[in-house]
Amino acid sequence: MKRILLAFGLCLLSLSAQAATCSVTSPLAKDATASPQTFNVPYVDDGSGSGACEPKVFIDVPDGKDVTQGAKADAAWVSGSGSVIAILKNIAAGIASALAPGENHVGEVGSNQIAVQVALTGSTSPAYSSGDAIGGLMTIANAARVSGSLGASGTGGILQNIAINSKSVQSAAMEVWIFNANPSGSTCTDNAAFVLATADFDKVIGVAAVPSTAANNSGWFSGGTGSVGQANNQAMAYDLSSATSLFACLVVRGTPTLAATTDISVKFNLLRN
Repeated sequence: MKRILLAFGLCLLSLSAQAATCSVTSPLAKDATASPQTFNVPYVDDGSGSGACEPKVFIDVPDGKDVTQGAKADAAWVSGSGSVIAILKNIAAGIASALAPGENHVGEVGSNQIAVQVALTGSTSPAYSSGDAIGGLMTIANAARVSGSLGASGTGGILQNIAINSKSVQSAAMEVWIFNANPSGSTCTDNAAFVLATADFDKVIGVAAVPSTAANNSGWFSGGTGSVGQANNQAMAYDLSSATSLFACLVVRGTPTLAATTDISVKFNLLRN
């Protein structure tokens, strides 16, 4: 009999603790009119009545019920206001996108420095006269990183300094004329007088002078069997339009004599933007 009464008591106890629901209004979940949403939340009735409803469960807001949170179907945010989901989609797309090829690059700080050396074929005879060109027109390839419109990123730079390397000892003053395009109307031919055509005036970026006597770290320096003529600290800015090459002509202002036709080469040190 005691066992029967005990079982009956346990049954009544379980009935008194049955699951129930209570209405809970969440200030965080709002509809399209910005009104708080109300949800029926399960809780365990301890017998004290619905007035004692204190649910201790997580409130699961249905997809799309909260306009601030948004819905899974929301498109990625573009501008203005947007739901949390839309903004997160925009952020995720930006992170997932690979860096596009071309001029979009990360990590390079400052300018890109290169040295371009051009070997010239000169003359040993007849002797050069003042005003003659040595070796003909030079092409300074890759002076710009990319070919694009004038002033665009990667289409210009600064010519820092020039070194004329000679396998024979030289001391005659020389000039290096720099052009931003081929001076096709001008004369820059080995062992012939340099003539700048009026049509090419606007192509001249500048002229780098190598004096016969070294001063201020520019001029000719003898190495015994050879020599170097420097034109330092030029800071000669240039911009190219739909091209990547500069052009140059080496002009003598004296009467040098070369020991061999391969004596002369010219090195251009460039900072590319």
